[in-house]
Amino acid sequence: MRNTLAFALILAGVHGAWAAQSADCPTAISLAEGAPLGLATIVGSEPRVLFIKGASEAKGCPAATGQCRWRSFVVPGDKVFTAQTFGEFVCASFISKKGLETAGFLPAASLNPLAPPKPATGLEDWVGVWQGNVEQKITIRRNRKDLLSIAGEATFGATDPDRVARGAVNSGEIAADVAPANGRLAFAMVGEATKPYDRGDEYDCKVKMRRFADYLLVEDNRMCGGANVRFTGAYRRK
Repeated sequence: MRNTLAFALILAGVHGAWAAQSADCPTAISLAEGAPLGLATIVGSEPRVLFIKGASEAKGCPAATGQCRWRSFVVPGDKVFTAQTFGEFVCASFISKKGLETAGFLPAASLNPLAPPKPATGLEDWVGVWQGNVEQKITIRRNRKDLLSIAGEATFGATDPDRVARGAVNSGEIAADVAPANGRLAFAMVGEATKPYDRGDEYDCKVKMRRFADYLLVEDNRMCGGANVRFTGAYRRK
């Protein structure tokens, strides 16, 4: 009950649209305005804490029943991103060392919420080579105009020998010169130009980024490369 109350207090004031979606947890990481986002550590005496399905994945879920349990799990000491609560459960995402995300509900009692990280305040907080999953990489440099120069590459199918042999690997790139604000940035790629995010149309590549704790969080609109190519994910500095 104590941890559930802690999460309720942290997420108080979240926009009602998020509450309406709280019975499902496709991911806990969203860069949308007003979306809840936190960090927590897995605690407790159980050696494994299983992820729990959402309402659209099985009837009556999330709940502490066999039909609602995924096989995927986290262990004490793991750190997870957290989002909305639903009863005694919290939407959470675990990022593996390979940059792969596992998402679902976790019991609030198994989570120790951490203090919100301070936002990035300087350009150097962004600079570096950032690795997402094995098919995602973003390099950020500081240029002479005191902007951030962003260059990213992503693929889909590069780890599949059959797709590689058939020449069926899809790829995408992002490139922009932007200025961050309050630990966030957003841009659209319109032709060869970098434009504000809301100046891009639905078929332009549009990207949001946020520095959050040790991570670079990225969210795109699925228009930054070939089919199934995504830059969306949680990146760590190499």
